[in-house]
Amino acid sequence: MRVGINSKGIHRLYFALAALGSLGLIFFGLKAAWNAYLIKVMDVKSVREATAVALSKGLIRFDEKNHASQTDRGDPIERPVGFEEWRVYYKIVDFHGFDEKTKRRLLERESKRLVEDKIRFTLLSEDQYNEMEAGDTFTLNCQRFSDDDLMLWGALNHKKASGK
Repeated sequence: MRVGINSKGIHRLYFALAALGSLGLIFFGLKAAWNAYLIKVMDVKSVREATAVALSKGLIRFDEKNHASQTDRGDPIERPVGFEEWRVYYKIVDFHGFDEKTKRRLLERESKRLVEDKIRFTLLSEDQYNEMEAGDTFTLNCQRFSDDDLMLWGALNHKKASGK
């Protein structure tokens, strides 16, 4: 008596191997797509730096008549009486850590903001405010969101325009 695998058994074996192989390919494909998505999300959430040039500065004092203002994004804010804000108004001249395409797109958006008189500002300490002059450069922390909306904060690495 001969023991062997009939042709139905061979076909079933090939089918099972093909199904397992297909499932394996689908699994690894989904895993690769998920990893690419996570890398992109983490890239967007990364904090980078932007170089800015001071355009002007202004001291805002809040009192009974003047107790409301807006952020540089146009969001309304209320301040208590007696509160002071030392502001430096600036334009961004460079973004660090972005690919060239994204960097170019962000710089174009910033140019458009200036044309529309949507000048950005950051708040400084009184000492920083007294040191800062128009034309000085400084670095800001920068976070870009998926719609190219930016969150900018800080005023680091201040350099005088005169080089002093």
